[in-house]
Amino acid sequence: MSITEFASLSLIPPKKLSDSHVMDLFSKVASWQASSSGYPLCFFTNPENLAEIYIITGWDDVTAHEEWIKSSRNQELLKTAGNLLNIIGMVHLDLN
Repeated sequence: MSITEFASLSLIPPKKLSDSHVMDLFSKVASWQASSSGYPLCFFTNPENLAEIYIITGWDDVTAHEEWIKSSRNQELLKTAGNLLNIIGMVHLDLN
């Protein structure tokens, strides 16, 4: 049964979503993760605090997501992201 990933991120000041290196990172995340999961990746921001970013996407199951987390591509993204944002939290939701 497929699962939904919900992740909460926060940009590290003075980083902004409009910064080219931030946009490049999110473009890679969307492309690479979607090619691994087979599900589109959606980004949302909090209009009252643009440093807050939320990711929603799907996975075939928790194991598939865990394999992505361990993958070299994801580790490369996490290394780049470490200077740009903090991962506040992530949960798997059982939604249809």
